[in-house]
Amino acid sequence: MELKEFYIVLTLVDITHTNEYRKNNKQRNQQRNYDTLMQTIGLFTQAIPVTEPFGVKLDGIHRKSDTDFGEKHRVIEEVFNVDHNIWLWQFAVETEGVLGQNAGLLIDALHNTPAINGLEENCLMEPSVFATQGENKNTLIFRATSE
Repeated sequence: MELKEFYIVLTLVDITHTNEYRKNNKQRNQQRNYDTLMQTIGLFTQAIPVTEPFGVKLDGIHRKSDTDFGEKHRVIEEVFNVDHNIWLWQFAVETEGVLGQNAGLLIDALHNTPAINGLEENCLMEPSVFATQGENKNTLIFRATSE
């Protein structure tokens, strides 16, 4: 198996990979969010996880790059001095270009896909979706490059 492209997901949605499939509790709902992300990628290809999703604090990083979370999240962060919980996950694919230029096909497919809130996230998720565009944007997807 030769991995051709690597991607990084930064999201305010709790995508903790718990492997909980039996109980109906917080861990199950975290797993449901992870599964939703994996299944959306699965519309195009099989994702090969490079890391498990893990929490990071990226204070100010979105202000230094061309992409950022939606305006709603930036305002709440600045006004209320909230340090958002962010999940970082890395995955790879075996086929070049399968997710479109700059992951555009995946970004479009994931936009407004339902997600479960009320877990470990501390952002305002209204509506409760993976948002990849607009003022509610809570999920960023990047193709990792060596540049």
